[in-house]
Amino acid sequence: MAGSSTVSPPKAPAFAEAAGLWFDKRKFHDFKLDAPTTWNELLSCARALRSAQPGHPLAFPGGTAGGETTAFCLTGFLASNGVTIMEGDHVNVGSAESVQTLRFLRRLVTDECISPAAVGYSWDHPINLLASGETAMTIGGRTRVALEREKTLVLRSIKELEFDFAMGKIAKADFDEMSGRLRARALGLMRQLDAGGGYREQIAKEVADRLASAQGAQGAQSQKLHEISEEMRNAAGEALEPACIPPGANL
Repeated sequence: MAGSSTVSPPKAPAFAEAAGLWFDKRKFHDFKLDAPTTWNELLSCARALRSAQPGHPLAFPGGTAGGETTAFCLTGFLASNGVTIMEGDHVNVGSAESVQTLRFLRRLVTDECISPAAVGYSWDHPINLLASGETAMTIGGRTRVALEREKTLVLRSIKELEFDFAMGKIAKADFDEMSGRLRARALGLMRQLDAGGGYREQIAKEVADRLASAQGAQGAQSQKLHEISEEMRNAAGEALEPACIPPGANL
């Protein structure tokens, strides 16, 4: 995907609905570069841009500060290498393709195509770098948080538009046209949200299942400890305090 405009500075949408690459078409035109479609082409473009001007030509959030956007950017890279992250009811990121993807990302850092500071980027910092011209490329990721935020903004815009129309500030033809576009956008966002929020819910479910399983195992262990203590009391004919056994000990 490409995002730019003919005015300065370039404009790019802050919210994405699919993992992909946003780039400054003017810079690519100035340096006679084609839009990259493979990892090698992305690396070649980044190196050419880095050699032509100071700074890091590629930016995206790479740490916990980026929240879900970091996860979806990484998901995009993994998917581009054929990695199936969700297999059945569990997460799979231990494949050879996953390792290859992470090595490529590390190479982008060591080749100074991405700043090491990316681990501290907020979710919207890379898109701001692109809009200000400080970087030439950024990775965008579809997130449920972004969709929720955009839905809130669209609904708010509809209310403000209706208020302006009621106050006579907007002609009916303009109101109908703008209201129609905003309502269509709001319905589209609601459909996407109803369809599910991606991997987060599945990951949360797996974590909850594992915690429940661990708690169940600990409960069974505690019951066994109780039974042993009772046997010791019966054998000695007196009340004995149960031994202090760590949760991971084998009984």
